[in-house]
Amino acid sequence: MTLIEEVVKTLEELPNQEQQEVLAFFHGLAVRHRHSEKSPKLMLEMAGTIDLDYADMLEAIIEAGCEQVDLNVK
Repeated sequence: MTLIEEVVKTLEELPNQEQQEVLAFFHGLAVRHRHSEKSPKLMLEMAGTIDLDYADMLEAIIEAGCEQVDLNVK
C-alpha cells in the first residue's frame, strides 16, 4: 500500500470533523512548504529596496510598539 493509499484509508475511518482538521493541517503544510521554497529568493529580490530613512522609521515604530506591555489585557 502506498503512503497516499494509507492516508486515504485512515481518513475514511475518521469522522467528517476530524477529516476537515486533517485537510486544514495538510493545507497549512503545503503553504509552509511553498513559502520556505520562495523565502530565500524573495529576500534576495527585496534586498536594498527600502531606503535607510524608511528603515529607521520602521525600526522606531517597532521598538515603540513592542516595548509596551498592557497589563489590563484579559
